[in-house]
Amino acid sequence: MRKTLAILAVGALLPLCANDSVRFGARLSTEMPVRRMAKQAEQGVGLGTFATYDIGGGHAATVKLGFKAFDSKRLRELRVEAPSIFTHNCVTTANLGLDYSLHFNKTQTGLYGIVGIDAERKRFSEKRKSLNIRPGKTVISIIPSVHVYKNSIGYNLGVGYDISNKIGAQICYNLHNYNVHSSRVVNAAVTYSF
Repeated sequence: MRKTLAILAVGALLPLCANDSVRFGARLSTEMPVRRMAKQAEQGVGLGTFATYDIGGGHAATVKLGFKAFDSKRLRELRVEAPSIFTHNCVTTANLGLDYSLHFNKTQTGLYGIVGIDAERKRFSEKRKSLNIRPGKTVISIIPSVHVYKNSIGYNLGVGYDISNKIGAQICYNLHNYNVHSSRVVNAAVTYSF
């Protein structure tokens, strides 16, 4: 799946490379889970690249490729007669998306609205450790990790503000639906265009 995302990103960016209306950049974000996901994961971090094509009149299309990582809340099962089990979960995602943005002042600076769609591959990892304390002996054993992969198509809505042609900020709400649950994240990002 990673290779597919990379090939799609490069394929989507190649036609734009020959145009002067294209800005390439990078973004760094903090990812804040909301609703059900907030019970399962702590605040995360995101890193990505993008290419924005200026359509004209304040309209723009952005192709983006990003990665996010969340440290999930640690769980501990305490048992009186059996070993205590500590569980550590981690959630990572890779996504490829397309955003449409409209700058309200008809240029590529200032306040703008964002609406977009993206494909996401999420990996849930679970690591467990068992702690068994007995008189004169403490045993720590590591239970093999479990990895689960899920794919989803989601959307995002947000607002941004370009301070200049190089530096900007965004706040977006992302929603991805999986078979039995949805993943909702609010991200605040700083963008830099080359």
